[in-house]
Order: sequence, then C-alpha cells, then structure tokens
Amino acid sequence: MTDVPPLNPVRFTRELCEIESTTYNEGAVGDFLENFLAGRGWTVEKTPVPQPIESENTSARWNIYAGSEGQTPDLVFSTHMDTVPPYIPFSEDTEFMYGRGVSDAKGIIAAQVAAAEALRAEGFRVGMLFVSGEERDSAGAKVANLTPKGIGHYTEAGFIAAMRTGRRPDGSPIGAPMPWKNMGATGRSRMVSLATAPA
Repeated sequence: MTDVPPLNPVRFTRELCEIESTTYNEGAVGDFLENFLAGRGWTVEKTPVPQPIESENTSARWNIYAGSEGQTPDLVFSTHMDTVPPYIPFSEDTEFMYGRGVSDAKGIIAAQVAAAEALRAEGFRVGMLFVSGEERDSAGAKVANLTPKGIGHYTEAGFIAAMRTGRRPDGSPIGAPMPWKNMGATGRSRMVSLATAPA
C-alpha cells in the first residue's frame, strides 16, 4: 500500500512532539511511529533496546525500522526518537514551533518520512531507522549496527565509528541538528556526499 495522501510534516512534527520521549522513555513514541508508518504502507520492525541499570527505568523502548516488504534499501534515513530532559510541551505561534524535539530530532523524523515517501512513490528502495538512546549512550545505534539493512553502518554512532576506521559507509542520510563536532565542523549542518556512475 503506497497510495496514501501526502504527509503534512508540520502536523506530524506536532504529533511527535506532543509525546514525551526523554531518553529511557522512548516506548510511547516508538509505538506511535510503528502504528503511523504501518498505516502508511511501510513494513515496520520494532527492535528492543535494553535499559541501562543507571536509568532505573524498566519500561520498554525500541528502535523502529520501516521499509518495503522484501526489499533491501539503497538508502536509509536515520535519526533518533529520544530528547534531552526535561520534557518541554509543544506550542506554536504564527511563525515558529517550540518544545522538546522540534529540531532535535522529531522535526527531522517528519522531514525524513516525507522524503522517504516521496522517493518510494518514485520507485526508489528506501528505509527509515529511528533509534532510542542517542542523547545518552547511543544504545539504539549499537543495537541497530548488529543487524544493518544491507548498507552497512547507518546510525550516527556507526557512521562516526566507520569514518574513524577508514571504512566508507554509504546510503544513509543521518538527521542531526547539531554540528558534526566529531568531524571538525562547528556552527552549521554539514552534508558530505559521493556520487559515482558506471564506467
């Protein structure tokens, strides 16, 4: 099922930000994403992410992967579902949206879903990975890197680790509003791309 109405990323950002998901409390937003994406024709996998002892939290949390049934994606959009504490409720005015997650990273989730759906409609093989725990210990990235979807390491932690070891990860736009401080960029977003063509 890919015949769905166009996604409204502003409304979707609002819906995501209205769900509290500070690190260690990502379960509800993961459940919401699972149902939302499945309702838009994506095949969704929910992978448990363990809680660290120091979190003193026993609630379930997971990574959410969405793709097309039976396809290995050529491109996987990735970012995280958790936010830093404390939870700041969503609000908006005529010009801006406010609240925890608007820019880091629920607004990014909305933009990535909109982009993935546009690409899917054009016949591209795409997936999306939304992880837990990025703001503290990258627990979700570590879990995701155990079972990559055919394109290697595609989470922020996996990308940085690959760069440090000289491997070239490919096919994964990683949504992060912060500068790539680990790569020497400050104060702005950065995109590095490599395009190749058959000889």
